[in-house]
Amino acid sequence: MAFLSTTPKKRNTIAASDDFAAHEKKIASDLNTYGFAILPGFFSEIKEQAIQIRADLQPLHDEMAISTTLAPEEIAAEARIQDAYRTSQTVKEIACDERITKLLTKLHGRQAFAFQTLNFRYGSQQATHSDAMHFHSAPERYMCGVWVALEDVHFDTGPLHYYPGSHKLPTYDCRQLGYAPTDKIDQTVYEALWEKLTEAHVLEKQTFEAKAGDALILSANLLHGGERILRAGTSRWSQVTHYFFEGCDYYIPLHSDVFGGEIRLRAPIDIATGMPLERPQIALKSTPKAKPKPWYEKLFGWASSSKKSKLKKPTLPTIPLPLDFDTAAYLHLNQDVAASGIDPITHYTTRGYLEKRLYKITLPEDFNATNYLELNPDVRQPVSAQPTSASRRMVEVHRLSINAIIFSIVALPLNVWSHSNFFASCGNAVAICKTRFLVSAFARPVDSANRSQCLGMSSTNLYLLPIFIAILGVKSVYTAVDNKS
Repeated sequence: MAFLSTTPKKRNTIAASDDFAAHEKKIASDLNTYGFAILPGFFSEIKEQAIQIRADLQPLHDEMAISTTLAPEEIAAEARIQDAYRTSQTVKEIACDERITKLLTKLHGRQAFAFQTLNFRYGSQQATHSDAMHFHSAPERYMCGVWVALEDVHFDTGPLHYYPGSHKLPTYDCRQLGYAPTDKIDQTVYEALWEKLTEAHVLEKQTFEAKAGDALILSANLLHGGERILRAGTSRWSQVTHYFFEGCDYYIPLHSDVFGGEIRLRAPIDIATGMPLERPQIALKSTPKAKPKPWYEKLFGWASSSKKSKLKKPTLPTIPLPLDFDTAAYLHLNQDVAASGIDPITHYTTRGYLEKRLYKITLPEDFNATNYLELNPDVRQPVSAQPTSASRRMVEVHRLSINAIIFSIVALPLNVWSHSNFFASCGNAVAICKTRFLVSAFARPVDSANRSQCLGMSSTNLYLLPIFIAILGVKSVYTAVDNKS
């Protein structure tokens, strides 16, 4: 009987697959760490293939009237042919090599396909750049290039150069550099930025003096370019194939304004099949269809009780009022609450605490009243206390609550009014008293003037209390005499 190992298998966190051979692990590690991977002698039959490619592309070079007497920078600009796979079957064979396609698919976890070829007769002498400005994907960085040497490359024939580790730098768009993305923008607007990035990150340039048949995989954002040709007239035959991966959108960042909604999409063609790649179809969750309204709702506009309960606005949770809550300070610190006329206590216990509003003014620990008065002589002048709108509302609550209580105590036993008539006559006064009395009784008075005003009204009403009690006593005596008789 076989037993399964309880030790979990360590997952390869670099590549998209765990099933790697030893040399494939090295390639995956190099791509992750440095942004490129060298495949020495990958194309073993490159000599025969190079001869055929030269023969196939020579007529095209003749048409361009390339002359070796041109300056090196002029030679590089004229001596490259894009999409030569349409003319040369050998170019197409290298681009669609099954081994390369399978390796790239394994490394990226998505099916790779070649969509562009560039063939060079001389060294490109291109300034350092990133291909991600020209070819990009969403999700990003699902693009790579494979450079193949069709002949030996020497230090004086304009070899390829690159900056290891630069593929981990962020990608930038034109707007970040202060340019509007248009067809007139080219990669020269980025060159100063790329130079500063290599200096800031202390990235060292390396050159690739390849042998015929060597291949080099370049990550999407790796900074690379071509060295100057030091020996005029020397060739550097090579081929670059660019690959996208399925399941992405493809666009040109150099000519796109993503946040402005203007995206220059690419419609890449799979070189192997000659068919354009379709955009990925993402299955979005559809919105559930609304149930038809019942007949009574259509006719009268009534809604069922369950629907009404769903339509109720959510109520915010309330909290107990803090013991040190200062009504005046809350209104002073929150002028919008004071202007709205909302009760400060209600506002804080339902919304203010959620908004982390201040409700008290705390004096500094080193506050000295004597020093404060000496430094601010104007504060010594007496200021007449003017009742605020909030304090006036508190006074009204006190008046309302005390009057209602006294009349309810005295009038009801004397049968002056019935219980229901009393509440009907008082109307909203008693209802407000029931809901606001506790708040007004326990709330801190706004100031001393209002406190005396509230107590004064309370005392005035209390003066009438003995009179009503005497009347109540007389009424009780007459009632007792009537009952005996």
